[in-house]
Amino acid sequence: MRKILTLFIMLMLIGVLAFAQSRVVTGRVIDDRGTPVPYATIIEVGKNNAVTADANGNFTITVGQNSRLTISSAGFTEQTLPAQNVVNVTLAQGNSQMQEVVVTAQGIRRRPKELGYSVGKVTNQELTVGRSPRLAEALSGKVSGLTVFNIDNSVDPRVKVVLRGYRSLTGSNDALIVIDGITNVPQSALAALNPNDVESVTVLKGGQAATLYGSAGVNGALIITTKKGTKGKLKVSYSNATNFERLSFLPDFQDKYGSGSHYATSFGRPGYKTDYLERMKDNFRTFENQQYGDAYDGSIRVAGRVAEDGSKFELPYSAIKGERRRAWNTGFTTSNQVGFSGGDQDGTYYMSFGNNITEGIVPGDKSERNGVRLAATKTLNKLTVGFNVAYAQTKFDRTTSDFYFDMLNVAAHIPISKLKDWRTNKFASPNGFYDDYYNNPYFNNDNNRQNYQDANLSGSLEFNYKLLPWLSINEHLGVVNNSRTRKNYTSKFIYSDYAKNTAFVPAPFTNDYDGIDRAATDITGSVFDAITNENVVNNELQLQFAKDFGSFSNKLILGQSIYQQRTKQVSVSSGSIVQDSIFNVSNRQGELDGGEFNTRSRKYGYYADLTTGWKDMVFVHLSGRYDATSLFFKPERPTNLYKFGYYGADISLILTEAAPVIKSNVLNYAKLRVGYNKNANDNINPYELDLTYRSGSGFPFGNTVGYSVGNVLPDANLNPEFVKSFEVGGE
Repeated sequence: MRKILTLFIMLMLIGVLAFAQSRVVTGRVIDDRGTPVPYATIIEVGKNNAVTADANGNFTITVGQNSRLTISSAGFTEQTLPAQNVVNVTLAQGNSQMQEVVVTAQGIRRRPKELGYSVGKVTNQELTVGRSPRLAEALSGKVSGLTVFNIDNSVDPRVKVVLRGYRSLTGSNDALIVIDGITNVPQSALAALNPNDVESVTVLKGGQAATLYGSAGVNGALIITTKKGTKGKLKVSYSNATNFERLSFLPDFQDKYGSGSHYATSFGRPGYKTDYLERMKDNFRTFENQQYGDAYDGSIRVAGRVAEDGSKFELPYSAIKGERRRAWNTGFTTSNQVGFSGGDQDGTYYMSFGNNITEGIVPGDKSERNGVRLAATKTLNKLTVGFNVAYAQTKFDRTTSDFYFDMLNVAAHIPISKLKDWRTNKFASPNGFYDDYYNNPYFNNDNNRQNYQDANLSGSLEFNYKLLPWLSINEHLGVVNNSRTRKNYTSKFIYSDYAKNTAFVPAPFTNDYDGIDRAATDITGSVFDAITNENVVNNELQLQFAKDFGSFSNKLILGQSIYQQRTKQVSVSSGSIVQDSIFNVSNRQGELDGGEFNTRSRKYGYYADLTTGWKDMVFVHLSGRYDATSLFFKPERPTNLYKFGYYGADISLILTEAAPVIKSNVLNYAKLRVGYNKNANDNINPYELDLTYRSGSGFPFGNTVGYSVGNVLPDANLNPEFVKSFEVGGE
């Protein structure tokens, strides 16, 4: 009994001691105006223990004895204080210019006051405010000087991102795209990026801003940084956005005159009519796509020719208001994403899954994008490791016909929106459509399709090791691989004998000839298959120095860069198929056609970047880079034609620090800046310094395959372009 009592007392003491070693701390986080600071982060110093305050700033955390807590929130000055039973914290508003950090060229992080060139920054909140499903569209209108051109508005829209205007007639004027330190990523990678995964976008406008990117940054740069997670408990987020779109506008169409062309007797010939209205009547034809006939009068007229069963497509001869606009669909895009984010004092993690479905304004066009992203960081004493990997798969189904052009060739009195069903409606069918020269737009739309799929895999791995308190070594490796499989096809259609030879225009209208003109040539069908692969490898190695000497702060970066891009495309096709609806190159008539296209380009460079500040009010920034590019390399060419250097310098002066007297409630921050840089531009495609020879059957005669010289004569002494820029500004 005594042993049992002793054991019981010992267990009680152990429980009391264990309880005494930890304590529950409650509290509230407010700002200097007494307003709650929602979702502030509370971390036990030196421990893997953190919580997040609620929407009212309240928190509860269990900590050890004699612990200290660090309380932080974006836009506020961080505080560290002893852990008591009740901790009520007032966070002071941080100076946004002092606290904000901008990611600049080569991933260098700088405070805005240190920059002597023009930059713009777009946060995730600004990017997602309109819930645009594509990043390029989300950037439109967000930064002065940044122009995003929509070349088309399909379900796979092509865009051009231009920062410094158009300077090249034949080369690229697009801004450099950098995603998580990977430079010159293909446009497909930008299209595959979910805007919800983006932490921020820094826009480097001036020449000096992008000097460290060398010739790749001559047109400015967009530095895209994706989310890496935030410290604190696991946060789960879900977002949904559904957008609808309609055709914005069409050209102004004349709706006074109907189908017709130049059929009236010409001037100077017998029978010429001096009254143009009479000539317009002679121009009228029931089967014309051009619209130079006589004036609409509301009478009942035939459209096209008599059908094989003897029926006629009779319509009021008057323009149908808004008919061309009704031909287009109301498109929609719906996006769903779930994200997971969290971390502790030594690291963070982030994971997201996204789905995007789009149906376009062109009937039948659609796309679907699915993506996953995983990122994490971890600090182990002096070593910080981070990685980021993303996979996105996008499928597209779109027409290869020009639906817009086809609609322009439909007369204003044709109810085209009611002729969608060309398979069962005899007046919508190619055998009965009214137009002698252009097929039904809906038939062309359905009969000529393109199905393709992009699989985009990108990833980066980064190591940073602190050799000394003022010296770090940073290694960053990035890889992007995009694979596209594509199939273009045209369905087979054989016109009826009646459409080819007999279809006629009934009296009293003019019948110039029998048979539909376009029916003279059958649609034999075709199929085209292609596989394209693009691979980018980018490695950056840096030595990073940061040391102060008295009133002078100094930051020096020495770096080495390697970039390689490889592309490969293999295609095979047939211009005629045997069995309709089987779109396989083995289902063909005649010989196969095909080809292969390969490119490889490489660039390496060395760069240096020095920023020196005096009393946090004057900053001098010097940068330089020396590159070698394979685009200008040939063994017999002089070294200075493919190896070249460039440089830049800028100064920024914080007026409100140099002359505090001007600082007030109205003006709390002012900066003047001036900069100059010289940059090189290797804006040519691979192998453009080589004379090319193309092969083709039938040359020089018969089925003999020969080679013909290309139509571009290379310049053996071609030099890189050098661009000088000077900028002055203030903030």
